[in-house]
Amino acid sequence: MRMKLRLRQKILLLVLSVTLVIYALSIVFIASSDRNVMLTDSREKVRLYASKAAGVVQTRMARYAGLTEGLAQAFSDYYKRPPAEWQAEYLSMLHSVFIASPEISSLWDSWEYYAYVPNYKKSYGRLARQLWRERDGSVQVAYRELSLMGDPQPYKAFKEENRSDFWEPYRDEMSNNRQKGVLMTTVASPIRRDGRYVGVVACDVELAWFKQTVNSVKPFVESEAFLVSSTGLIIAHPCDSLLCRNIEDILPEVAQNEGITRKIPQGDELSFIHVDQAGMSYFVYMVPVKVEGIRSKWSLGVQVPLHVITESADGSIRLSLMALLLSVVLLVGLLVAIANGITRPVRRVTELLNLLGQGDLERGEELHVTSGDELEEMARSAEVLMQGLRAKSESAQRIGAGDLRKDIPLLSENDTLGHSLQLMQENLRRAAEEEKLRREEMLQRTWINNGIGEVSKIIRDCTGHLDALCEGLLRYVVRYLEADQGAMYLPIEEGADARTADGRRRYRLTSAFAWGRRRYLTSEVAEGEGFVGACAMERQALYITDVPKDYSTIPAGVGDALPRCLMFIPYVHEGSVVGVAEFASFKMLQRFELDFLEQMAPMVAAGIFSVRVEGQTRALLLRSQEQTELLRSQEEELRQNLEELQAVQEDASRQREAVENYVSAIKDVMNYAEYDVQGKVVAIGDQRLFAAGRTRDQELGSFFYQGIKVEGWGVPEFEDFWKSVLAGKGSWLRAEAEAFGQRVQVWEVYIPIRRSNGTVERVVKFSHAV
Repeated sequence: MRMKLRLRQKILLLVLSVTLVIYALSIVFIASSDRNVMLTDSREKVRLYASKAAGVVQTRMARYAGLTEGLAQAFSDYYKRPPAEWQAEYLSMLHSVFIASPEISSLWDSWEYYAYVPNYKKSYGRLARQLWRERDGSVQVAYRELSLMGDPQPYKAFKEENRSDFWEPYRDEMSNNRQKGVLMTTVASPIRRDGRYVGVVACDVELAWFKQTVNSVKPFVESEAFLVSSTGLIIAHPCDSLLCRNIEDILPEVAQNEGITRKIPQGDELSFIHVDQAGMSYFVYMVPVKVEGIRSKWSLGVQVPLHVITESADGSIRLSLMALLLSVVLLVGLLVAIANGITRPVRRVTELLNLLGQGDLERGEELHVTSGDELEEMARSAEVLMQGLRAKSESAQRIGAGDLRKDIPLLSENDTLGHSLQLMQENLRRAAEEEKLRREEMLQRTWINNGIGEVSKIIRDCTGHLDALCEGLLRYVVRYLEADQGAMYLPIEEGADARTADGRRRYRLTSAFAWGRRRYLTSEVAEGEGFVGACAMERQALYITDVPKDYSTIPAGVGDALPRCLMFIPYVHEGSVVGVAEFASFKMLQRFELDFLEQMAPMVAAGIFSVRVEGQTRALLLRSQEQTELLRSQEEELRQNLEELQAVQEDASRQREAVENYVSAIKDVMNYAEYDVQGKVVAIGDQRLFAAGRTRDQELGSFFYQGIKVEGWGVPEFEDFWKSVLAGKGSWLRAEAEAFGQRVQVWEVYIPIRRSNGTVERVVKFSHAV
């Protein structure tokens, strides 16, 4: 059942509902946006704190890495001196650096025996020298022979990697000068000779200072920071019991879902939510600690309870809901007052409109609404409507009686009913006139169809006779239009006069008809000259009513008298102009007569084209018969020439085979490649593949600049160089390329190969080392 509400109730219900929905949506949107912004800012704050702390760790570890790498680089020329000499000198250097670095717990080097002991054949066995401080501050040195039975871990892995690295954190259980169980790491750099591992320089540093760093990271209350190694071991944490434990053991589910132990070695940033055993949610952000030149990557993370981050955002939402409730109370009171002021006048107007709806135009009374606003205007409009309907009723009765002379008064310019009655009166007046116009249009269509039918008959009767066709068409059309003059221009097909010096076609006056008789005139018009030339060039009909006074002297003209109008019709068949017709008349042609000329144009063009093609076919047949005899006489001569040509081709084949053998030999001994015009490899020699250590499938389709390097050049410079090669110029290029596992300087020559028409088909490249 449909609910029926009064206007006052609808105003209160609808306005209040819409307002509440809009206001509620606005509050929700603003509060949600503010909450999202606050959450984003809070997470960015966590990231910035983590990045800053990671930078502190990275700076300190980079200093240790730089120290060991510098010593390893300095020790790499050991082989130039006797062992006793360099061992003493390098130990002195280690001692000086160790004295200058009090924060280092131990500094040591290790030398493989195969690097300096003559005739030592084993790949393991080494001499280690270690410097450390006693409790009284004195520096001690110890010599030890290690790895005599094989290299232990992690030394073996470091030796195989042959790169600077941070060793996994460990607890020192062997020290005599400090508390045992101290968490430490080793920063090590390899000593190389010609890239081969011969030893190591390393320093042992305590990691206690990391705890001070992570404890200082406090972006929020209750937040905690921690440091994790590349394998997931916890290096620093506010809770000491978690040190040296793997994060996979502490947070197994999170570590698996987020791939922590996989992403930390890759140097990726991580952010995720995890829930502890007590059900508390934490936001965690982890920033990589990367030191240039060091293989291992650590990660510094910060975790913050989610309720700390969302606390301020949730407070903003509560404040917004309170504001919404207060606004609703004020809005209800205001809407009640407004609804009462609107519904009273509306009720009076409704009573009057009900009378009009029942068709009662006699009982309507004045409403006396004086509110001074739109309601008063509505009441006044209802009164005017009542009076206007009474007047329209009287006018409708007169029209029904057949009185169409008296005009119907309008209430205003927008009086739809009054305009409708006026339109009905006007339509009755014009009905007879329109019937007369329809009869005239029918007669004009019949006239056009009869004319086109007669033109079609003339075309059929004059097949094979172009002059007769043009004359018959002109005679009929001029008389049918009751025009005074007509002319037909056809294009000159052959001879020196067929085109002008600048290539424009010429048209010759083929037939003319005026004053009821045929006229014999001679006239030629070039395309673009005069009205006829313009019509031929534009391929559009021209209707001229402002005839020039000197029209009779223009070559396109056909009469001595000055007509009132001119009509030029192009005859176009399959995009080509096969003729232009000109008609002149001392009477103005009507629209339907112009339509007749334009509608018959395609038919006439097809007829002219057909007759001309038929004539050309007859001429070609005669010429073909003459040439048949000539070809018979030339056949014997051609046979003799073919025998001579075959001998020449056999000699050319032998020469081509020799050239191909020469090119094949060049491909086998030189670095050779072929490229298409886009610069992609389409063929490559075996010598080039052998030097680069690549397969043919890997090289085919690659660009010419891939695998070479020119100092200061990028892709734009290589593209400009290729354009100069395609311009047809052989070009030299000096570049750096890889050959037999090394980077060498090479000379490359690019030679464009052209087709017979002069375009570049491909580019051949030969290269050799400098």
